[in-house]
Amino acid sequence: MKKFTVVLLISFLLITSISISMANSTIRVGVPLPLTGPYAHDGLAGTQAATFAVEEINKAGGVLGSQLEMFFYDVEDVMPEKVIASAQDLIMGKKVNVLVTFWVDYGVDVKSYGRFDVPYFSGAASSLSLEAYQEDPNTYWNFFEYNPTEPEYSRQGWVKMVELPYEYPNKKVFVINEDDNWSHVIANTYVEMAESDNWEVVGKETVPIGISEWGGILTKIRATNPSMIFMITLSPISEASFLRQFQTNPTNSLIFMPYTPIAPEFKELAGEFGNGVLWNQLVVNPPTPEGEAFKKAFIERWGEEYWRIDTPVQIWDAMHLWKNAVEAVGKVDSYREIANYIESNPYEGLAGKYVYPKETHVAISGDEYVPAGFYQVQDGMDVQLTPERYKQGEFMIPRWIK
Repeated sequence: MKKFTVVLLISFLLITSISISMANSTIRVGVPLPLTGPYAHDGLAGTQAATFAVEEINKAGGVLGSQLEMFFYDVEDVMPEKVIASAQDLIMGKKVNVLVTFWVDYGVDVKSYGRFDVPYFSGAASSLSLEAYQEDPNTYWNFFEYNPTEPEYSRQGWVKMVELPYEYPNKKVFVINEDDNWSHVIANTYVEMAESDNWEVVGKETVPIGISEWGGILTKIRATNPSMIFMITLSPISEASFLRQFQTNPTNSLIFMPYTPIAPEFKELAGEFGNGVLWNQLVVNPPTPEGEAFKKAFIERWGEEYWRIDTPVQIWDAMHLWKNAVEAVGKVDSYREIANYIESNPYEGLAGKYVYPKETHVAISGDEYVPAGFYQVQDGMDVQLTPERYKQGEFMIPRWIK
């Protein structure tokens, strides 16, 4: 009887010790990002956003009583072999429990991380990622895209451009895109939108990544005199150099540049030449009291020069959506249950209501869900024009328009 009591006591102490150890162990967060190379500006934004979200979650008690620990991986130029290596390092090597990123690749990421069960949250806004998921949803069920895919940039942007309180002198548009799939899809969708509204596409130019000399294309623009110029690249340097060269002899054209003007580098490089540019982003920090408090806290942590209206709130919402699902399920490694919970339960985040249809695992975009923001650069600041409830100012005719 004494031996039995001793065995019970030892068993109890072992179980208690294991429980305490598990409660005190960290939950591992993998963060693959382009920390060096041509996309390092996005990698820096993702690093700061993920760090801020994890620090704040830990201050509030962590997840299921455990603190979060981050593990970064530099995917550099986001080539497929780098993404595949990041999956092996973070999931197989570091044993992370969740992956969150701004973006690392288009489609390759879904297949690389989808080989495992760890939830993966991406902001790539890529139709290739969606296509990869839809090839085999039963395998890639751990993928969740918090940014709508590329065509939404064009669809929502076109509507906002033609609804501006502005009388276009003609119905001609000139389209420029960088030579990568993401930019191609956005540009091609914009052409479709324009032609469906009986606009004439007077030029469609594809340019190499990182272009800075625009003489030839500007000659074509000046010869066709479009009332709208649409330009999509991933390079703030390219777009800033275009604006500077364009305004030496401008046409009467409104300029719409989806996404890229959001980068602080764009404002710095374009300077006064950026004023008047219109742009959009699909998931943004809203100018609400909650959004302003979030912005203030982020700036206090990193400095105003690093504030962006997209990445901090996107990764914040992704991390808290995951946290909410984990705590509802009760176990951090019940990955399938966590994914099922996210599918079945809308989440009210800072940027809006996240709903992930099983058919896509891409958050629904729209005013009743996660609303897109449409902006104009005015005096070096991004002024939100829509949606109406978040409006911060009025459209201004750019100074280069005669």
